[in-house]
Amino acid sequence: MKLAYVSDQRYYKFENDWYTAATFPLEELSLALNCNEWCFFGRLIELEKIDQSLHKIVIPLNLKVTFKGVNTNGENTKRFKMIWKFKDLIYNLSQISNKYDIYYLKLPFIASIVFSLMIKNKESHIVLTQLVGDPEMAITATMGKKYKLFAKIFAKFCRISIKRSDYALFVSENLMNKYSGTHNNAYVLNESRVRDSYISEPKKCLNTSKIKILYLGRLSPEKNIESIIETLYTFKFDKEIQFDIYGSGPLEGKLKSMINKNGLKNSVNIKGKIQWSEELFNIINNYTVLILPSETEGLPLVLIEAMSQGVPCIASDIGGIPEIIQNGYNGYLIKPGNINEIKKALEEVIESPDKYVELSENCILTAKQFTLESQMKKLENLFY
Repeated sequence: MKLAYVSDQRYYKFENDWYTAATFPLEELSLALNCNEWCFFGRLIELEKIDQSLHKIVIPLNLKVTFKGVNTNGENTKRFKMIWKFKDLIYNLSQISNKYDIYYLKLPFIASIVFSLMIKNKESHIVLTQLVGDPEMAITATMGKKYKLFAKIFAKFCRISIKRSDYALFVSENLMNKYSGTHNNAYVLNESRVRDSYISEPKKCLNTSKIKILYLGRLSPEKNIESIIETLYTFKFDKEIQFDIYGSGPLEGKLKSMINKNGLKNSVNIKGKIQWSEELFNIINNYTVLILPSETEGLPLVLIEAMSQGVPCIASDIGGIPEIIQNGYNGYLIKPGNINEIKKALEEVIESPDKYVELSENCILTAKQFTLESQMKKLENLFY
């Protein structure tokens, strides 16, 4: 079987190898979909030197892999700025039309939406869509309410693409309920990269000498990271607290100023971007709790990653998050960015050592339901 994987994602070429910003389980996906040929379609960028934060795409020996798409040469072609290369996009998409047995369209991406509208002779191939985030909420949260109409139109095109597919995958039940419509083959399948072997033992005790809080992700306004810092300088806790922020993004300067202004340099640290790897799990394992007070999310994989290390999570009661976190079982749900609820949830996590051990044990049980292997088995069962 030949498969084309279509998105607006960036693929970086250095010498004879290809890289992505996140780890990609090519071998597992190709086996689950019974493919011997795979085409990545996206934004192609040639590098003069390798960026150490990128992940090499490991190509199995028995799999033929090609890369096609729009050559950007490092130009600023963010998703909604690709329109100026629309002619190139259409041409390159036409080059993969009717040449593959399976078209795996990643949504919400412009290339995938456009290609879904171009597809003809549907009986000769399988079209599979996967929605990984809520386009309407994401556009409004990141670009502002003045783009509300645009967000609704873009979401409408996502629904059209989903309707035209043979199989519609969603990373959460929340997204499936909102975007699947009357689709007969709609399924929940997340993008977990947590392998069975990465899952640790639960925490045996709560370290009461120092509570270590973790944020791991993009430093951008919709993540509400400021609310965690605000919680720490607004309220007094009877335990020493350390808050470490891992990630990069446009909010970094503002966060540093906020930390300095409120005298938190000794307890709040911006650690920078960290590469996704097995070492990441060792780092996560050192923390007491992870907090994610976002305004919008699909199904944040960082929750699964934290739970795989027995780390309870406090996160917003939005999107697919309630499908992972159960209040008082493996973490706590809060209103996005609400400092009073962050404080209350944090106290629930750290006040009872016995309860903390119970939360940690339940985190491990939850993570085992969302491993890469379990998701690949679900994908395999769709077709065979």
